Amino acid sequence: MSVDYYSRTLLEILARGDPDKEVMSACLKKETENKEEKKETRTRPDISKYLLDLRKGKELKQEELAKEIGISQRAVSNYERDGTIPDKPTMQKLAVFFGVPYSYLEDLADQWNEKKRIKKQQRKEERIRNGGKR
Repeated sequence: MSVDYYSRTLLEILARGDPDKEVMSACLKKETENKEEKKETRTRPDISKYLLDLRKGKELKQEELAKEIGISQRAVSNYERDGTIPDKPTMQKLAVFFGVPYSYLEDLADQWNEKKRIKKQQRKEERIRNGGKR
């Protein structure tokens, strides 16, 4: 885990033994804001949010959607929560059920897969820079 600028600044202030309360407060506030911002950006990939919005727009529970298209409630939850991408037949059923173009769902899935590939590559490069350490 890398220490960001504000964490380092806070640690330096504490190391000096004479922390200025306003500076410490500002650093803590900024660090909290950064964490919240990072949390927001990783909450759901685009396709997950879109599927969640579609389901909620029809005022359906996950169980009801699952039953309508012939999949498990757990699968619906995974699609909405952690970005598991539906397979092509399921994506086609979702497109028909919600009345959205299949190609649009496929594009969202492709975009998410590309983001995932880039993040994986960045983690790999980071490990190489850190000498193999995570």
